[in-house]
Amino acid sequence: MRESAARIQEAFDCDVLELKWNNLKAGKYPDPELVKAQSTKYEKWSGQMPTLKDWYSPRVDELPLYVGRIVCQRTNCWWDSTQRRHYAAWLVGIVALVFVVVCGLALSGGASLESLLLKGVFPLAPALLIALRQFTEQREAADRLDKLKDHCSTIWKEALSGKSKSALTEMSRNIQDEILENRRRAPPVLDLIFKRLRNDYEANMNHAASHYVSEAKLALKIP
Repeated sequence: MRESAARIQEAFDCDVLELKWNNLKAGKYPDPELVKAQSTKYEKWSGQMPTLKDWYSPRVDELPLYVGRIVCQRTNCWWDSTQRRHYAAWLVGIVALVFVVVCGLALSGGASLESLLLKGVFPLAPALLIALRQFTEQREAADRLDKLKDHCSTIWKEALSGKSKSALTEMSRNIQDEILENRRRAPPVLDLIFKRLRNDYEANMNHAASHYVSEAKLALKIP
């Protein structure tokens, strides 16, 4: 499912950002039946989720595509990285809170150390291990995305210096390959996390996009 999701997201980005599908990296293009099936499932409860309209800031449309897509890719990396770091922190916090509550209740009830270990700590150990593994994997994915975001910033400077359209398009295609690879490797994030963070993230995303659009217009003398 993670592989299928990564390829569907890749198809979306390739369509919106007008990048060629990389068969060597992405493999087979996702079947339209699969996309339709997942879309139908989403429609059943989409009313409970924030809208997916204008996934990337509309202001990016004010720039030439070969420049604007860099802003979109940087946004992609920033959003996913920040969301995963929040998720990792919440996950560990929740498990730690449950652990403290269970231990507190056991001790307040006069439980012995042996009873506390057998009935409180040991049963929670698998959940704690899963949480720690998820924390590690989410942080590793976020670190990879931060490196990609920094690389997008480097490409952005080259774009403002007048790098050719073909060179920037090739760089964006390479960035997209790495975004796809991270999607394949990274563990999923719960929908409720996306729902909780979406509005704040979107406001920050649009603010950053406006900043980069203004910067590009000034540097490249775009009316």
